[in-house]
Amino acid sequence: ITFWVTERCNLACKYCYVHKQPKTMTLETAEQAIKYFTDKFDETVAAGKRINVALHGGEPLLNFDVIRYIVETLKERYDGHIIFTMTTNGTVFEKDIYRFIKGKVQISVSIDEFRNLTIRLPSEQYMNMVFIVIPFFQRNIIIKAYVFKYLFKP
Repeated sequence: ITFWVTERCNLACKYCYVHKQPKTMTLETAEQAIKYFTDKFDETVAAGKRINVALHGGEPLLNFDVIRYIVETLKERYDGHIIFTMTTNGTVFEKDIYRFIKGKVQISVSIDEFRNLTIRLPSEQYMNMVFIVIPFFQRNIIIKAYVFKYLFKP
């Protein structure tokens, strides 16, 4: 299951398919979604299978309160039977966030070719933010880095 926790993003990549609307999942919506899927999750565990939960969005870490709620709630009930994954652009760096997800969430970092991005940050600032986060990931979190290049000339 994928929890689309926000469409907000702090970048504006040319190729991105996310609409970048201020739509953000509330804690109430997350709670309702978890309740809705509880029977299915219970069946999955009873069948000896693992529950896979993806935390996605624009930049999902912009809605960390909901991510924390989802992970804590589901891990409490399904610990040992659930895997969480999340894709991030690596620019939201708060040590408290990464301390929480350490050992709980597998992270994929999308590192974009910054010269071809229309971003709200100077390209040097963007890359500095990403390179601050990467060493922390390497020491504390499973990391899968994907490097995308914008394929079409502007």
